[in-house]
Amino acid sequence: MGSGMAGRLLQAGYPLSVYNPHTERAAALVDRGAILASSPRGAAGNADVIIAMVPDDVASVSYTHLALEGLPRLLDLADGAPADSAAPGAAKDLDMRIRVAGFGGQGVLMLGEVLAEAGLDSGCEVSWLPSYGPEMRSGTSNCHVRLAGHPIDSPLVSRPNVLLALNEPSLRKFLASVEPGGMVLYNGDVFPEDCIRSDVRGVALPFTQMADGLGAAKAGNMAMLGALLEATGILEDEAVKTALRRLVKTQKWYDLDLAALELGREELRKCSLVTEDYLWGV
Repeated sequence: MGSGMAGRLLQAGYPLSVYNPHTERAAALVDRGAILASSPRGAAGNADVIIAMVPDDVASVSYTHLALEGLPRLLDLADGAPADSAAPGAAKDLDMRIRVAGFGGQGVLMLGEVLAEAGLDSGCEVSWLPSYGPEMRSGTSNCHVRLAGHPIDSPLVSRPNVLLALNEPSLRKFLASVEPGGMVLYNGDVFPEDCIRSDVRGVALPFTQMADGLGAAKAGNMAMLGALLEATGILEDEAVKTALRRLVKTQKWYDLDLAALELGREELRKCSLVTEDYLWGV
């Protein structure tokens, strides 16, 4: 996927620096005009846009942090410190650090995309970082989403205050990383007995089963998103609908996703989940 994206950028005439620890894999891009950097830092050093494509979470930590050292310069921050002014339309103290995880095919990346697109339309600073690699075919796939009222220093979410776990392996993998006081939505009837934390707010609902009742189990991701939106009140309905309209290709799925969103909201309203006075500033 990364080489295809890079190739299209070169075809469009953009100057491009690339880094790959296996230099032979970048040879075709170099032949087409890309500059081969000797490190992630070198590739990002003078860039206007940084695109990081890494195979797994381990690579995210080992490579991406180096490339992201260029973000303070791109965001025009002094010494990497956040600017004082809030993003238009967003509360200055808004800081949602969301980890979305589940099996490949459950719409993990799509859920994150909708959040990011709707956040952008709402005036938030946003980032969306997908995780690609073997976990897309078995185990857990995941993405990092940030919505903030200030410039974002890194798109990596290592300490989420929101975890959206679409399956049990994802819950087990990421639950311990959730910040105390944060929120966990789990796609299941109940939390496993050994996956209960008293210092986070959690709701278990069978989102996939709920969506299946609408005729499309794959819309379980949107049912979970609806529950999140109801719990936090962080994004306006119109912004979410506009984002969905851009991302969903058919009217059938757009209508199903809207119905799933509303169902998720309705089911969340039946639960007791206190979300006031927390980091996202709502």
